[in-house]
Amino acid sequence: MLPQHNLRSLVTAVNSEAQLNRRGLLKLMLRMPEMREHLKELSATNESVALLCGAFEDASAILEKLQMNPAEANHSAISEYRLICSEIESEVRSICLHIYSRRKGKHS
Repeated sequence: MLPQHNLRSLVTAVNSEAQLNRRGLLKLMLRMPEMREHLKELSATNESVALLCGAFEDASAILEKLQMNPAEANHSAISEYRLICSEIESEVRSICLHIYSRRKGKHS
């Protein structure tokens, strides 16, 4: 059994990760409105999608911070984080399309 303070830390970390994944999910749902229902379902049932949502939140938050002060902008880092966000979005879209096309095939 874990000591009480370790258990509290573990619960806090899990809650933080869940919140991070949720924020990323909401951002992806805004960026891909045609897939909102799929994203919502898959983020709750597919660990890979949930983790990608969290990664999208991390990357997009860093990108937003980098873009806050255009006078001091690190254009290389901005380009890199735009690419990361785009790649995560593409991966999530690909997973959604793959899973739902397989489901459609089973119901045809």
